[in-house]
Amino acid sequence: MGASTDLQRRVRQPVGELITGENPKILIDFTDIDFFTSAGLRALLVLYKKARASGSVFALCGVNEQVREVLDISGFTPISAFIPTVRGHRALSI
Repeated sequence: MGASTDLQRRVRQPVGELITGENPKILIDFTDIDFFTSAGLRALLVLYKKARASGSVFALCGVNEQVREVLDISGFTPISAFIPTVRGHRALSI
């Protein structure tokens, strides 16, 4: 099993559990993430699509410049909200 498949498997079940109930809200903390691969981008895109389909609020926080550049180049930034820190989540009504 490749790293990409393993990452997707590890993300899929918890994500499915998160996106239930009324008005689910997802805030992903990137504070300790220094490196982001295509497998991570795919997992993030799958999560975003599931969140959007369920009417969830979806945001990323603590994204450093290096990871933000990867997200910018991949075209992910227009579809996601970015906030500086976990504490800033109230600005998005999360």
